[in-house]
Amino acid sequence: MKMIWVIAAALCVSGCAKKSEDPKVNLVQNFWQAMQAQDVETVKQLMSDPEQAMILENGHLNLAVDSFKVLDSTPEGVNVKFSRHCYPDMTLPTILTEKDGVVKVDFMATFQAHMKQSGHAEPTEQYCYKFKNEPMQGVINDRPWQADHVQREVVDFGTRKSESVSILAEPCPQEGCVIPKNPSIIVSNLDFSGVGGNFNHQQNITIYTPPSDNRIITQGSYRISSSGHQTKLEISFQEQSGDYVNGYILY
Repeated sequence: MKMIWVIAAALCVSGCAKKSEDPKVNLVQNFWQAMQAQDVETVKQLMSDPEQAMILENGHLNLAVDSFKVLDSTPEGVNVKFSRHCYPDMTLPTILTEKDGVVKVDFMATFQAHMKQSGHAEPTEQYCYKFKNEPMQGVINDRPWQADHVQREVVDFGTRKSESVSILAEPCPQEGCVIPKNPSIIVSNLDFSGVGGNFNHQQNITIYTPPSDNRIITQGSYRISSSGHQTKLEISFQEQSGDYVNGYILY
């Protein structure tokens, strides 16, 4: 895990609600509980800059942990212990600041502190999510989804070229699917030079749902191997919303 902050659609945080005599501890407890519930209005009230909560309104801010526990206060804020499947626990600060005489959460300072301190965290397993030995399929946006083929195309930006690799769930004409009708999985951010590993903020997949929705998946695993003259790509992820994909595709 390169960081515990990710952009996604679902939040899977739980924390205890013990009341403390320290108002800073209570503030931070309320903040993370509001984040858990994606209670944007409450989050805004607890932030020093409410505009920074706007990203929550589209459901795209996610804390990729299984649980949290608010600990003790420090000169800069309050320490919080975060636990996540397949990663060691991490104690990270929630930075506080005073605005108009009231103590608030400095959201960006907290984000930056988490980025800096969690940047070297490594998973405890090579593949945190298990793979099924079956053709890639699952549920996306609450509807059954099954991989059909891999489409690779080169995008020319003038000064540079970039290869886009997508897993499509529908047949396409020979020239390719310009505008797919069904959700597809963009895997261009995966490292195909090795045997795979776990998703993070650098190596991840994007679920594209026409016409313009992109959802980044940073919790999951992928494995790459050779089968004859073909590449075998396996993917496994499960979201709190119930969406998941598991299995392999050959290309």
